[in-house]
Amino acid sequence: MPSSSSSAVLRTWDSSSRGKRDHILSEFIQTCSSLNAAQMEEALDHSASLFLARISSSLRMTYGLGKPVVLHIRAIHVFLSAESGQRFLTEFVEVGGVPALLGVFLTRKPSVTDKLAAIKLLSLIARAGRHYKEVICESNGLESLHELMTSMAYEDLVRDSSELLASLCRSNPRYAAQAHLTLLSLLASDLPTTQRYAAASLRSLLSQHAAAAAVALPDAAGCASPSPPQPSTVLEPGDAHIDAAIRLLNTANLQVQYEAEQLLNAIFAWPMLQLTLLSKLVEVVADLSEKEMAQVPPRTRSIAAHLLAQLLTALPTEARSSYSELLDVVPWLCFLLLSEKIECQRSAIQALQLLGCCSGSPPGGIERHLR
Repeated sequence: MPSSSSSAVLRTWDSSSRGKRDHILSEFIQTCSSLNAAQMEEALDHSASLFLARISSSLRMTYGLGKPVVLHIRAIHVFLSAESGQRFLTEFVEVGGVPALLGVFLTRKPSVTDKLAAIKLLSLIARAGRHYKEVICESNGLESLHELMTSMAYEDLVRDSSELLASLCRSNPRYAAQAHLTLLSLLASDLPTTQRYAAASLRSLLSQHAAAAAVALPDAAGCASPSPPQPSTVLEPGDAHIDAAIRLLNTANLQVQYEAEQLLNAIFAWPMLQLTLLSKLVEVVADLSEKEMAQVPPRTRSIAAHLLAQLLTALPTEARSSYSELLDVVPWLCFLLLSEKIECQRSAIQALQLLGCCSGSPPGGIERHLR
């Protein structure tokens, strides 16, 4: 796309059919992907903003007709990702580019390829800073991402959407809590792919937040870190996080189970939730849940038993002994040995070995549960 033909390209665009415009977009993507903003202006004979405006307008009209828009989005990506191309980003957002992209991946007709390209471009916009994250959220971006992730199971699409949601939880104080709750709600999805990636994103957020908060605490000498990193502006975990993660242990999907365990490990890093988490795991091991959750699957009980012992052994000796005695951990693990399921017996033995004891009997305090 030489500079001498730039004006002709704009004129041709205005009078071209959709097929011809796709050809123009393909040529632009191939020619200008490696150019910075100044070089792009020169290549387009200082008509870059006009060309971007035309592509943006065509995007809105084309996706509404159910036609492919991946070339439009990739061309816009070339503009917005160009070095020193901040003004292209501003121009695209100001003409309603964000709502248009959200419209692309919520419309049934566009292909998965179109929707994936839209998510990648939204992620690029979000990385530009707080203002642009707020624009996405104000355009109903959180609701749109939730709808997308609960209706489609394409792995690449769900993964990128989950990462975008996680990015909206960071450096976005106005909407971080809402974005965090959106991720949390996705754990209840019926789609294993959505559950897995939502759990992974939550785990990453909580781990980063806990680490940043720990750095800010006083050290043994009573002195705080001189310049601790600021924690992510996300919600601290609570009972809802524990309950949602434990429910995921019931799934038959091994990848989801793994992410649930990792999420529970991340939650356990918050001292004020350790007792609650341990007590809920004991309920699963002992199958003492409420009526609607009774008959806990043997595999879930086995996973809970191993995780319970694993979390306890990570604690200081005094805390481990205190929690174990308070929650009757060893007796309940011994009770699990009475199960007819070999996997429960094996898990109970392994858990008791982790705790350094392989014997015990249920005390009178739990006899009512054995009737």
